[in-house]
Amino acid sequence: TVWESKLDTLADFKPVFVINHQTGQNEVFVQDLKNNIYLINQVGRVLWKIHLPERINSEVFQVDYFLNGKLQLMFSTRNTLYLIDRNGNFVEKYPVDLRSPATCGVSVFDYDGNRDYRLFIACEDRHVYAYTKEGNILSGWAFGESESEVTQPVNHFRIGDKDFLIFGDLFKTYILDRKGNPRVNAESYFPRSRH
Repeated sequence: TVWESKLDTLADFKPVFVINHQTGQNEVFVQDLKNNIYLINQVGRVLWKIHLPERINSEVFQVDYFLNGKLQLMFSTRNTLYLIDRNGNFVEKYPVDLRSPATCGVSVFDYDGNRDYRLFIACEDRHVYAYTKEGNILSGWAFGESESEVTQPVNHFRIGDKDFLIFGDLFKTYILDRKGNPRVNAESYFPRSRH
């Protein structure tokens, strides 16, 4: 064993390797069963611990919010979006309360590689909300409601110069453009597993 680090209780999900933007080395981000989150450095020292009211329900994304090469951690829980800097501080305006409880984790996309991130999250009210990186609702997002709950994160693909945002509810698959308008109308309906 190179190092060991003791948490308050058992880890709740697989530890995530994140990059320390100062050294370029990997660090470990993890949440325990008491909903504490930890950032652990490359020698096993806990750099910080923060208690959250809920468990994380998404991937943990590293974003360059300030466009200065410094990386922050972005993720969601059932009711909240979080953005935390390397020192364990919440970035201004965060955490952001969701308009309805989430049915899946947040997705984070950087369409053009310019760090103008877009956040998408499906909620119990059958809306898929689009946010700017500042945590504001994205103006111009036209998607209304899905027919039933969306239980898997939104996916993004680019083919040529066209962007495709894809997600599905119980029977219908939605293929949208950046503004939430249908790009392809899927003719076939098929049931999909919640998993």
